[in-house]
Amino acid sequence: MKRLLPLALLILLSTGVRAQSPLDVKILDAYFDSLAHYDQAMGTVSIFLGDEERYTRSVGYSDKALSVAATPDHVYRVGSITKTFTAVIVHGLAMDGKLSLDDKLAQYYPELPNADQITLDQMLRHQSGLHNYTATEDVEQWIDQLQTPQQHLARIKKGGSDFLPGEGVSYSNSNFLLLGYIAERVSGQSYAQLLRDYVLTPCNLENTYVGTNDISADRGEVVSFSWDGQAWQPATLWDMSNAGAAGNISSTVNDLGRFYRKVVRGQLLPEAQTKQMLSMRDGLGQGLLTAPFGTAAGYGHNGGIEGFSTMALHFPEQDITIVYLSNGVRLPLNDVLLAGLSVAFGQPLEIPDLRPTPSMEEAVAQQYVGHYTNEIFPLDIDISFANGRLVCQATGQGAFPLSPTEAHTFVFPAASLTLIFTPAEGKMQLLQMGNDFTFLRQ
Repeated sequence: MKRLLPLALLILLSTGVRAQSPLDVKILDAYFDSLAHYDQAMGTVSIFLGDEERYTRSVGYSDKALSVAATPDHVYRVGSITKTFTAVIVHGLAMDGKLSLDDKLAQYYPELPNADQITLDQMLRHQSGLHNYTATEDVEQWIDQLQTPQQHLARIKKGGSDFLPGEGVSYSNSNFLLLGYIAERVSGQSYAQLLRDYVLTPCNLENTYVGTNDISADRGEVVSFSWDGQAWQPATLWDMSNAGAAGNISSTVNDLGRFYRKVVRGQLLPEAQTKQMLSMRDGLGQGLLTAPFGTAAGYGHNGGIEGFSTMALHFPEQDITIVYLSNGVRLPLNDVLLAGLSVAFGQPLEIPDLRPTPSMEEAVAQQYVGHYTNEIFPLDIDISFANGRLVCQATGQGAFPLSPTEAHTFVFPAASLTLIFTPAEGKMQLLQMGNDFTFLRQ
């Protein structure tokens, strides 16, 4: 589940891979000490070699008052990591004869676009073409309020199709929200009960469950935060009816590590179903994605909901698993994962310079301030100045601070976003995950 500027799936890159070696715990501790010292992240990381957890570390806090330190036992909302659980449930129902992956969406929701052509398998693989219901300009107006399935169905119907079924791949939460509705419909059970029957009990996961609308310290749950340029602020809570089977699960690093090892190893589903889940097109399988680290291939999923940003990957050939659950992001999630994987794969790790950026003079900032548009980009972008920093805000999205790196160049690392300004021409170049757009100031 994502709400910031459109992001590509996380891609991990490195120059090479070595065999497993003893973890350099000291360098990992130094790295996370630096993140904590400069308020660059909150969260918990866990690294497994085989079934043994060889490193775990938490930084930051679990409560709104920033008074209770996070621990590896704390529970995080995991966002779209939920999709892997949903895919397992759908396979379980198929094996029990409740549905078929060849079923057409029209069998359940004939009113939706191209429903007579879309199969459940295509929905599991994001090949349906259904528009993403959380990628609408009014999402901030309803995301924290109870919404019925009928309201979401109306949104999905109104959103239409981005392409004909099977002719493309585009990540869409609509697919998995609908799969959750279908799973409940054919089974007569709640998603929470299906989760227990098909995943939690077989995997012996004791700290994973469907999240509720409140964050409870008694359940060991953590609050999520966003950085306002000066300090951490509690993020706006979603109503979990709006996440559904696309993103409503809460869990711990240990439970997720065990879950993904069992899924990828074929210890949860039979061989045929496991192969289906692991078969990839454009980096996406059935409720799974693949991320390379050098020549190694990891399988898992990422997630984002409220201020939470998450990733879990299992590398089957090396039998390495990494889980990072963050409840506050400044340094990009990808950077933290690369650091953990570098050490897990026996590669050197350089601790980055995280010292704060000096304030900008308002007179200098005014050359960048303005309203920027691009004919094909779906959102306009406003650049403003506050508290000595440039602030970026896209239409319908939350505002976030920018950090200068060189002349006329600013970044927002949490979203891997770079903005390059040409003030004399009123232009702004947006670079993000391989995308390149030029905006004009109005």
